Amino acid sequence: MVLRRRTKTDVEESQYYKMPKFLFSGDFKKLTNDARVLYSLLRDRHDLSTKNDWINEKEEVYLFFTREEMADLLGCSEPKARKSMNELKQFGLVEEERQGLNMPNKIFLNTITTRKETFFHSGEKQYFTQEGNNFSSSETELSKTDKRKTEKYISLPADGHFLMLYKNAYKHHLNKEHPNIRESQLKEVQSVAEHMDEELDAEQQVELIQHHFNNLPENNNGSFLAFMKALPRYLEELNMDLSDEIRELVGT
Repeated sequence: MVLRRRTKTDVEESQYYKMPKFLFSGDFKKLTNDARVLYSLLRDRHDLSTKNDWINEKEEVYLFFTREEMADLLGCSEPKARKSMNELKQFGLVEEERQGLNMPNKIFLNTITTRKETFFHSGEKQYFTQEGNNFSSSETELSKTDKRKTEKYISLPADGHFLMLYKNAYKHHLNKEHPNIRESQLKEVQSVAEHMDEELDAEQQVELIQHHFNNLPENNNGSFLAFMKALPRYLEELNMDLSDEIRELVGT
C-alpha cells in the first residue's frame, strides 16, 4: 500500500461526503475516531479547493484550514483538534507545506493508490501498474477515457461581447490563442457568457476579466473554464452581484 496526494481528478470524481473505508484497515486501525472524522471533513473541504483553483502544478489539491476552524467544525477544543491533526500527520495521511511568515500552511491529504510507486531522491515518482489485479471500476474508467478521446474539441466562440473581450484578454496576457474546449462544454460556456452580457455593463465586464488575469496563480492556465470556477470568489472580491441563474451555473 502506497500513499499519494489526492489530485484534481480524485476530487472531481468523488463529490460525496463520506468516510473512506481504508481508515479502518491495516495500520489505520490504530487511528482514533476523532482523527478519522477530521480526515473525512478535510476531504470534504476539497470541493472549495477546486472552486478556488487551489491546485499545484502536479494537479495535487490543497486546502487552507486553521486549527481553530477544525476545532469549531469538530465541536472540540483546539488542543484536541491539534492532537487529531498530528495523529493524521504521523500516519502519513496529511502533509503541510509552509508558505512563509504570516501565511497559512498548505494542507495536502494523502490517499491510497492502486498503483505501486517508486520514489526517487529528486522527489519524482515513477509508476508501475500492479499485475494480476482486477479492479471493479475498470470498465467504467475505460469508458470515460474512451469518451474523452473521441469527444470533439472546438475553439472558444466569440459570439458575444463578453467572450470577445475574454479571448482578446487571453491573447494579450498569455501571448497565445485560447485553448480549444470540449464540444460538451460549449452550452455551459455560452450560458455563462450570455448572463455576463445581460447583467454587467461594459466597464464591469472589463474589470472582471482584468481581475482574473491579474490574479492568476501559477497553476491556473487562464482558460474560460478556470474563470468560471473562480467566478464566485471574484464576485465577492469585487463586490459584484449577479442573478441566481448565473450562480447556479458556476456552482455557488
